[in-house]
Amino acid sequence: MTMIQLYTGDGKGKTTAAVGQAVRAAGSGYRVIFCQFMKGGESGELAILKELPQVEIYRCEREFPFFNAMTDRDKEEITEIHNEIIRNIIRRLDGLNNTGNISTNGSGAAGLMVVLDEITYPLNWGLIDVSLFKDLVGKMKALYNGRSGDSGEESLSRIELVLTGREPDRFILENADYITEMKKLRHPFDRGIQARKGIEY
Repeated sequence: MTMIQLYTGDGKGKTTAAVGQAVRAAGSGYRVIFCQFMKGGESGELAILKELPQVEIYRCEREFPFFNAMTDRDKEEITEIHNEIIRNIIRRLDGLNNTGNISTNGSGAAGLMVVLDEITYPLNWGLIDVSLFKDLVGKMKALYNGRSGDSGEESLSRIELVLTGREPDRFILENADYITEMKKLRHPFDRGIQARKGIEY
């Protein structure tokens, strides 16, 4: 079955939870497609994920300013990058063969997990094509329903979509099977302590 997980809220731990879920799935034989939006700088989790043969990574390799400092050109460029990430995932899903295997090297997988880290931000800020995102969700659900292959429910029954970010829209909230809210009760940033390598990134 296709399950959608959402990690949201104003507290720390959304990406951390998604990374942990990706590692757990990869360790259980899943193929994992791990995507990061709005992030182009150094991030410690990537060093580990890149070492796992079951994990493919798609992200923005260029670092852009924060949204409120972006120029119109920045917004156009990052939107196209985000859209291409989604298109790449859709192409990978379209390559799902009749045995339920995601076809990179022809090897089988226990299941498929797609992680869209920080996806709510480009959705809320108009930095991604919303219809593409909804198409992706629809395709993942279609795999479970058997419309994308003839292998039967069992081989396509382990499909997971993991989403992170604040202020998810109504579409995400209505489609999520798990919703976990990280609530900030206290954070060092409030005392002027900046993000720390290995902890926040």
